[in-house]
Amino acid sequence: MKISSILAGFAFVSMVAGCSAAPGTESSDSTGSAVETEKKAPPTGIENPAFVSCGLDSDCVAVAPPPGCCNNGLKDAVNVDEVSAWDTANTCTGSVICANYMVIDTRVAECDNTTLQCAMVLPANVACDGNVENPHRCPDGWHCNYQGHSHDEPGVCEQVAPPSDSDSQ
Repeated sequence: MKISSILAGFAFVSMVAGCSAAPGTESSDSTGSAVETEKKAPPTGIENPAFVSCGLDSDCVAVAPPPGCCNNGLKDAVNVDEVSAWDTANTCTGSVICANYMVIDTRVAECDNTTLQCAMVLPANVACDGNVENPHRCPDGWHCNYQGHSHDEPGVCEQVAPPSDSDSQ
């Protein structure tokens, strides 16, 4: 009984060690043979500036993780013309073990006017409208509030309150 418990513990530790190897590295299976765990890590940054370059918000789109990668709900902002190339360049291969959770990502893709790169932004952090070269728009369900400053300056997106039950009666 003790030997089977020890072997089961060893198998679990071996499995965890094999799954926790750094992306692009090798671990060994139960026979001692080298096993490639993953050729490419899920994208944590953008390696190719063309994937995120932009001039207007319409140049940017929110995309789910590329094929073969774990989809935990988080999205990335990518140039609309580069989505296919981005997917190809960031496709995960090999064995991938995904966590069992899903994030509801409410961020929106916009072109950052300072860096001219696509970025994911929370709707409450969108500097909307204003007399600027690339005025951002609030997403559906949000409106631009200019309270405290002129319409020449960007406002702040605020969520529109859903109608209450008493409004429909």
